[in-house]
Amino acid sequence: MRSISKLGVVVAVLASLVGAPAVAMAEDQPSEQELLRACNSRKVFCQFHPTERITYSGEYKASGRGSNCSNSTVTRTVEWSNTRGTVDSVGVSISAELGMGQAFALSVSVSYGHEWHWSETKTDRVAVELAPGQGAEVWTAPLLTKVTGDYELHFPKPFHGHYIWYVSDVSVEGPAPENVWDVRVENYAPDCAAESAAA
Repeated sequence: MRSISKLGVVVAVLASLVGAPAVAMAEDQPSEQELLRACNSRKVFCQFHPTERITYSGEYKASGRGSNCSNSTVTRTVEWSNTRGTVDSVGVSISAELGMGQAFALSVSVSYGHEWHWSETKTDRVAVELAPGQGAEVWTAPLLTKVTGDYELHFPKPFHGHYIWYVSDVSVEGPAPENVWDVRVENYAPDCAAESAAA
């Protein structure tokens, strides 16, 4: 498990004030998931401190196809729809409805000047000219943004011996604010005999 307490002298001072041991035993430390779920409590102050943001293209996914099993060239319109949601590195389902999600989205807005998009759906169509016996498959890939940073939690009373805890190096990946998708069209040879039989 990654280090979840980075308090140094601050923790030692707070611990001495409340009579708690300055260094907690490993088995007394809460898990990252337990700490992040505590962010959802109104009694706990929860803040996210971003340290890095990167934007990159996600993986291509087959989104639709069209074929031409006639004896002449035709134009096929391939329609597609894909949705990209948010995933995180700690497995606690960070979302807009929860306190940890609200803290994350606020920090992104303040630090990078854009709203965090928890989910984006892209629906579009592509017109493809196909020769006889030719097919086309549409592949799409979303533009993604990943923000990495640390959660800081302040408890109203000692939690596992400390008032303040950190969860470090949490990464959250979601759609880029531009909602941009790359589209790629690839040709393939359709099984026209099977399509004719199915018809």
